[in-house]
Amino acid sequence: MNTIEPRKTDPPATANLERLVTNGIAKTPDETFDHIKTGYRNAQDTIKFIDTKTGVMTGLLTAATGTPLFFFKWVICLEDKHPASYKSFSASHPISTNIVLFGLLTGMVLGVLGVLCAVDGLMARNPRKLYQGLLGWVRKMWDKVQGRYKKTHDKPPVTVLFPIFKPEEEEYALKYFRDASKRLTREEILAEYRVQVAQVGRILNRKIACNQRSVIFFSLQFLAYALTGLVAFGVARLFLF
Repeated sequence: MNTIEPRKTDPPATANLERLVTNGIAKTPDETFDHIKTGYRNAQDTIKFIDTKTGVMTGLLTAATGTPLFFFKWVICLEDKHPASYKSFSASHPISTNIVLFGLLTGMVLGVLGVLCAVDGLMARNPRKLYQGLLGWVRKMWDKVQGRYKKTHDKPPVTVLFPIFKPEEEEYALKYFRDASKRLTREEILAEYRVQVAQVGRILNRKIACNQRSVIFFSLQFLAYALTGLVAFGVARLFLF
C-alpha cells in the first residue's frame, strides 16, 4: 500500500526575517560584514568631500591674506599729493592710519593661521600612524603625560586594506600579503576592518577639526577687515567736524 508523504511547503517569508533579525540583532555574519564595509566606504567618501571643501577654503584664505599687500603697495606708490597716498592720509588722519595698519595686519595674521590649519587638514595621513600633522609630536607627548598613550594605537599592524609598510617592515609585510593571498578567514578580515575603521575615523575627525578651524579664522579675518574699514572711516569723519 502506497503511503502519501506530506507535502513540503516553502517557509513563509517572515521566517527569513526572523532568522536574520531577532530583537534588532543581526543574526547572519554577512549582514554585519556589509554594514562594516558600508561605514568604512562612507568614511572614505566623507574624507574626499572634506578635502575638497578645505582646498576651496585654502584658496579663499590665501587670496584674502594677500590682498592687504596689494593695498599697501598701491597706497605707497601714489604721489605724495594724492589724498589717498600714505603720506597724505597719515598726515591728515593719523589715528585712522594706525587703525587701518593694525586691522589689516591682524587680518593677515588670522589668515596665516587659517592657512596653516587648512594645510594641516589637507596633509596626506598615514592610516598606520596616529600622531600626524604639524603638531603631532605635541599631541603625542601630551597623551604620554596624561597616560593615554598606547604604542599599539600609534603603530597598528600591516593590513591588506592599507598595504603601507616601512622598509624595515618589508619582510614581515610581504609574508603577511603572501599568506593573505592564499586565504583570509572572516575573523581575520573583520580584524583588519577593526583596525582600519578606527584609524580612518581618527583621520576623518582630524580633517573635520582642521576644516572648522580654517573657516573660523576666515570668518574672523573678514570681520577684522570689515571692522577696520568701519572704525577707520568713523574716526576720520569724527575728526573732520
